Amino acid sequence: FDRKDVLKLDYFTWDLVDAVAEHNVGTLLAGVVRLSPVALKQFSLAIGQDYSKFFSANALKERGDKRFSDSEIAYYYKQLQIDCRKKGVQFTTCYIGNGEKDYFQYQDLWENKSDCCNARGKVSGFQASAHDVLHLHDKNKNVTADLQIVAGK
Repeated sequence: FDRKDVLKLDYFTWDLVDAVAEHNVGTLLAGVVRLSPVALKQFSLAIGQDYSKFFSANALKERGDKRFSDSEIAYYYKQLQIDCRKKGVQFTTCYIGNGEKDYFQYQDLWENKSDCCNARGKVSGFQASAHDVLHLHDKNKNVTADLQIVAGK
């Protein structure tokens, strides 16, 4: 797989990690979009580019939300992690929207295995990870309390 053969999107560049490091940002949090057919159309209109071309023919044929394959996601995450290590930037991934499977599937790439956002203790008021909140919600069925925990109240 050669990076130069990939369709280009003006909102992503492999120089991203260099820019993050140059500005002394401690962590790169990467996430991969999942779009409903309506959101895909609206997103394409908003960016002025047919974003459906970034999905495989098989993904476009499937009903429901459009999602990149596990191998595609893993490739980008791994390359970003390698680039981050070279530049001294911590790396983590966001799984929200792609399901809990992605939480565990890419956890080995995270700098901080216990915090998917790598923000606890670094961002004031950030006391729970997104994973904690989802499990509290499942357990308590209390969205208000969950949001207060995230907000640090």
